[in-house]
Amino acid sequence: MRKPQVLCVDDLPEHLQLRMEVLRSLGCDAVQAHDHESAMRVVADRDIDLCITDYHLQNGETGEDIARDLRIVRLLSAHFADPFCGAPKRPHRS
Repeated sequence: MRKPQVLCVDDLPEHLQLRMEVLRSLGCDAVQAHDHESAMRVVADRDIDLCITDYHLQNGETGEDIARDLRIVRLLSAHFADPFCGAPKRPHRS
């Protein structure tokens, strides 16, 4: 049986490392990207089953931008609700 292929995108190395460790401990074949461009390179070479991305990335990029370009149907983030599920947005905390 093929391991799930998971792409993690985060511009903070310490967050990315933690997510990668957790995913690998769960038996996933996890790969990483630091920004939109590197995420697109990964998906060009691999059949990704799941993408976990930070919302706020460098240079004004967002996880939502990545999800849109990957044509992901469902996306969950602490900063906004999935527009397809009808859940209300969480208030922004400072």
